[in-house]
Amino acid sequence: MTVGTLELHLHTPWIHSMQEKRLLIKHITERIHHRFPICASEIDAFHELHMVVLGIACVAGYPGMEQTVLDRVYQYIQANTDAEFVDVIRRTLTT
Repeated sequence: MTVGTLELHLHTPWIHSMQEKRLLIKHITERIHHRFPICASEIDAFHELHMVVLGIACVAGYPGMEQTVLDRVYQYIQANTDAEFVDVIRRTLTT
C-alpha cells in the first residue's frame, strides 16, 4: 500500500474576506472530491486572507498510482483556479 500526499500553497490576492476564502476552498475541495479518489482539506494558513494551504492525500494499492492521481489533481486545480501556486510539496509513504 502506498500513500501519497500533496501540499499546495496558493496565493489568492483577489480574496477580500474570509467568507470568500472559505467559499473558494469549499469549491476546490468539493470539485476534486467528486472527480478523484482523494481526501482534501485546508491544513494551514487558516487566518491568512491571501494564502490557502491545501492538503491532499491518496491511497493506492501499488506504487506509482498515487502519484498519477495526485498529478491529475494538481493539473485540474491549476487549470480551474486563478490562484498562483507558491509552493508544492509531495510526499510518499510506502508500507
